[in-house]
Amino acid sequence: MEFVIRNFKPEDLDVITMFKQESGRISFPDSKIDLEMFKRSLLSRVRKDPETVKVIEKDGEIIGYIYFFIKKTLTGTCGYIEHVFVRNEHRGKGLGKLLMKEAERYFKSKGIKRIRATVTLSNQTSLAMCRSLGYKEKRIILEKEL
Repeated sequence: MEFVIRNFKPEDLDVITMFKQESGRISFPDSKIDLEMFKRSLLSRVRKDPETVKVIEKDGEIIGYIYFFIKKTLTGTCGYIEHVFVRNEHRGKGLGKLLMKEAERYFKSKGIKRIRATVTLSNQTSLAMCRSLGYKEKRIILEKEL
């Protein structure tokens, strides 16, 4: 069983969008994900730097992806993990970690010293994965419905 990580290609967009929709139903069950906005954002990032969206394949089939970028903030420049997803039947095999490490390699190559990842509190699997990779809770984002 061989897994290949490669750069995103435009023909991957429909599969990645389907993954985003699936994860949105899990992480934001009461919200509708704007998939057109997601597509525009993803393609814009890829145009700026094609290295920032990676897919993972098994036997030529895309089974997951990671989307990340570099952002200048008031406290300095840092890497952001925007989204990481692995299809349900392939979870628990360390593939999310492989994708995260791929992003970390990219950030290191760009001289980035700090990475941020936002994880929905109910997603205990992702939280555990991030913690196992050395990520620490630094902030909590609060929401209020009006």
